[in-house]
Amino acid sequence: MIETIIEGEEDDILDLVKEALDASMTPQAIIEETIRPAADIVGEKFETGEYFLPELVMCADTMTIAINYLEPIIAKESEGSGKEKYKVVIGSVQGDVHDLGKNIVRSSLIAAGYEVIDLGIDVSTEEFVESVRKDNPAVLSLGSYMSTTNLEFGVIVEALEKAGLRESVKVIVGGAAVTDKTSKDQGADAYAPNATETVRIINEWTQS
Repeated sequence: MIETIIEGEEDDILDLVKEALDASMTPQAIIEETIRPAADIVGEKFETGEYFLPELVMCADTMTIAINYLEPIIAKESEGSGKEKYKVVIGSVQGDVHDLGKNIVRSSLIAAGYEVIDLGIDVSTEEFVESVRKDNPAVLSLGSYMSTTNLEFGVIVEALEKAGLRESVKVIVGGAAVTDKTSKDQGADAYAPNATETVRIINEWTQS
């Protein structure tokens, strides 16, 4: 599966996902052990110039096929757990059209029992603020995968403050070009380097 995603072989990925499920691999394990590592490799190839936008798009599309198949299975498994479902609003900030990492975080959060509202890519500050106002999430998860869009975090946090919504929501940020210093400088509550850490931090917030 990792090789199939890295090669962007869209026609083959679904058969491999079904084969893994038939072999008793859980959807969560498929995401953590194959899709996430593959995304890391693809991201590295793009950053080093080995891959360009067409290759990135093919890999992302291949990954999306797998994730879209797995998410309904994960959601069904989490039904009837009796646990309170906290909401998480997620999206890539304005100017950023990457959704590889965002989609993996989304799937990991769904697997952890959260209700995820995915606003997509290139999301404006106004859209994030409106979603926080309307959907009342416990957490706002912001993704930036280019250094040029990192400053959007601060713009969004400031807009939440002006709207009187900042105290009602935790803000977590992540992405290939983001660091812990970036998150602190931009006023976020936390930085997560990957999907696993994102879930861990949000679990601490919602279960404390």
